[in-house]
Amino acid sequence: MTEYAGIKGTRVKYLSSDVTLNDTAKGQVWYNSTTGLNKSFVELKAWASGGSLTTPRRALWGCGLSDAALGFGGYASGQGAKNATEEYNGFQWSNGGNMSQVGYHLSGAGTQTAAVVMARGQPFATIGVTTEEYGGTSWTSGGGLGTSRYGMGSAGTLTAGVVFGGASPVTGKTEEYDGSSWTESGDLNQARLGSAGSGTQTAALAFGGAPGPSGQVSSERYDGTSWAVAPNLASRRFYLAGCGTQALSLAFGGFSSPSKTNVTEEFTFAFLSKTVTDS
Repeated sequence: MTEYAGIKGTRVKYLSSDVTLNDTAKGQVWYNSTTGLNKSFVELKAWASGGSLTTPRRALWGCGLSDAALGFGGYASGQGAKNATEEYNGFQWSNGGNMSQVGYHLSGAGTQTAAVVMARGQPFATIGVTTEEYGGTSWTSGGGLGTSRYGMGSAGTLTAGVVFGGASPVTGKTEEYDGSSWTESGDLNQARLGSAGSGTQTAALAFGGAPGPSGQVSSERYDGTSWAVAPNLASRRFYLAGCGTQALSLAFGGFSSPSKTNVTEEFTFAFLSKTVTDS
């Protein structure tokens, strides 16, 4: 039987703890003497087709996990703004309770069973401070935003959310949500609308956005009180989408005049820690 050392050219490392999670760990195999397990780091980078939405639409918002996601609002061609909510189980979408108001270019945060939507971008008659909360079945009214706006970035959860930026006019204002009410916090260093966000209320990342005909490349990181400069995107754009944590995020899609883009960027590399049991 061929040994790993003969294939890879080195012996399996014997360590008392797991290796540091970074790009140099990719492909490594080692034995953890503390846990008594063989382990390896395998890099995962791939998109695959999933179930289609019940209602085709654009400019909606989503949150949750890949096998427990929530999608709400949006704009359907020939139908206008929607208040539809759909839930995803990893295979297919099913209808959930509708929002009380229609809207698109909205912002939200949370999970499939505990989400919050903050204001709406359009139709313009609904721009304001409205917040709604989703409990897994239906939407109920939440505390109103302190500043009326649309096109905000957001991160966090229903009971610990954060929104930033937006327009009416373009602003850098940041507000935090505790599940009942909003409190203003430190402003973004660069006012923007149509940015994406990821992370938590105390460790968020804001990236992209407008103004500028082709969008912005700048990013900022939030510590729960103030914002600091973070590494730039490679591609400038606005009304893009984002997910992940402050240290491990994805930025994808968006608009960069004169066209839309399908570009995906990683803020850092993502790895899967895979445990190999002894046989």
